[in-house]
Amino acid sequence: MKTVFDGFGTAKKRVILVLSGIIAALPFCFSRLYILSWLFFGVLYTFIFAQKNGRVTTGSLFCFFYPFYAVLYSWFVNLYPLDFAGLGAFASVLVIIAALTLIPLIHSAVMAFSFLLCAFLTKPKNSVVSSLVFAFSYVFGELLQSVGSFAFPWGRLFVAQTQRLEIIQSASLFGSYFITFLIILVNALAANALFIKSGIKVRVFYGAAALLLFVSNFAYGALKLSDGYDTDGEITVCALQINMSSEQKWQSGMTDEALSRFEQLCEKAVNERDRRGQSKIDLFVTPETSFPITLYSGDDLYSENAKKVDAELKDTAKKYDADVIAGAFYRDNGAYYNSLYLYGRDSSCSDVYNKQHLVPFGEFLPYRTALETVFGTAADLNLFGEDLTAGKMPETAPQTSNGIKFAGLVCFDSVFPSLCSKQVKNGAKLVIVSTNDSWYKTSAALDQHLKHSVMRAVENGVSVVRSANTGISALITPDGRIVKSLGANKYGSITATLPISSGTTLYSRTGDIIDESIRQAELQFMDLPVDKALVDSFIETIDTFMRSQKSIVGYSVDLDYDEDLVNEFSQGHIPLV
Repeated sequence: MKTVFDGFGTAKKRVILVLSGIIAALPFCFSRLYILSWLFFGVLYTFIFAQKNGRVTTGSLFCFFYPFYAVLYSWFVNLYPLDFAGLGAFASVLVIIAALTLIPLIHSAVMAFSFLLCAFLTKPKNSVVSSLVFAFSYVFGELLQSVGSFAFPWGRLFVAQTQRLEIIQSASLFGSYFITFLIILVNALAANALFIKSGIKVRVFYGAAALLLFVSNFAYGALKLSDGYDTDGEITVCALQINMSSEQKWQSGMTDEALSRFEQLCEKAVNERDRRGQSKIDLFVTPETSFPITLYSGDDLYSENAKKVDAELKDTAKKYDADVIAGAFYRDNGAYYNSLYLYGRDSSCSDVYNKQHLVPFGEFLPYRTALETVFGTAADLNLFGEDLTAGKMPETAPQTSNGIKFAGLVCFDSVFPSLCSKQVKNGAKLVIVSTNDSWYKTSAALDQHLKHSVMRAVENGVSVVRSANTGISALITPDGRIVKSLGANKYGSITATLPISSGTTLYSRTGDIIDESIRQAELQFMDLPVDKALVDSFIETIDTFMRSQKSIVGYSVDLDYDEDLVNEFSQGHIPLV
């Protein structure tokens, strides 16, 4: 296919790709520029699927995606200094430079692998198929970013679209990966109209198709927002923003200060409601580890400090006839959890939810033995001195004293759609997001993280209560509207009466169809005995793919004998190098 870029030299083409990647990332930092996400991925499509030789090139992919992710994650500079992690100025600079270099590099490599693999398997021959493969490749790349110990699906495309809630309402049908698929497909169709040289009728067809998809999705969202949602009661919730910086929070003796702020905020919120003659508060929610101690070890209180905090939480629940969801640590049989505790108005501690998806290098050290061998101080990056344990999906949703079941999500949990949808499928009618984003200070990361909570509301058709240590706290309705919020570095609380949705969305009933379809395709490799035949099959598959890439030379594929193969095989892993 001929394109408008055919007369450009290699250097000029790469400059165009780099600039397009940067522009495509701007909506993640400036949400009002959301429309750019629907246009500039089309430049990438033109360069990788409209090549004269039909080959998808690794260079084009990296030229686009590396600057894209570098801009998206530019907020890492705001983490300096990392004194809350026990690192000095020089070490902080090195870690931040490493993060700004390696994370975009890894995510670019994941995307490159996804596009190359999909193109290799499908070998698209026409523009329609190429457009679909382009969209599917991006979705698959996003899915790959959510898998494994280093999973970090932070920069999902929908994050740049919540400025206009109409655009994301279709996630209630097919999930947030559908929004990605739609955005990238529109980009590809628009590129066929704008950048591919063909007859006027063909270009008009592709342009009309792109416009029709965008307008149809927007119209559906507008209609859904105007129709509202069916409710089955309501709950008055208060999200507390204790506002203790990362530097303060982990200092010795800060538990009393956290308790004092908790008491003051609860009392002020209740008095304000009374003064205005408004309904009483049913539920208080505190941020992640708002009390930076271990509360319980099994069924027993862990320390004298824990007894003091436990007594205050029970007294508050009884005094204001309200439930309290509090963040603290929990130990059980040698495991160490980042948890949410539910205190009922009958002065009982009835449920504990344990964070399911831990932050690598913050709450646990992946591949600890290998990393400590190479980097002796790697363990210093673990904020809590020892690895936390990932919790398991609750079999039943915990419920408040007035019978409302809720889904618990702690910080990083909220960026993984299935952790929420599975709890909603188990009966949850309200989502609690308890987080500590103080590390991000006032950077774009605060808003990016918040938008994952907005998407969880839309996908599942439930209200979301988001309590953040230093912001942004928010109360969100089932259609994604933020009815109240409290910005960064503010001390206070927000209270509102949120609807309890009586219905369910198609997504909450079926789960993520795209995600589940890909994961089901992987099941052919599950529960197979790890023997020489299976290992050889994996090696041959990768070797065949590598041979197809003419620009890659001097490679080898083999079993990684430096790993503990007995342990890896027992977990169903096949480590290759």
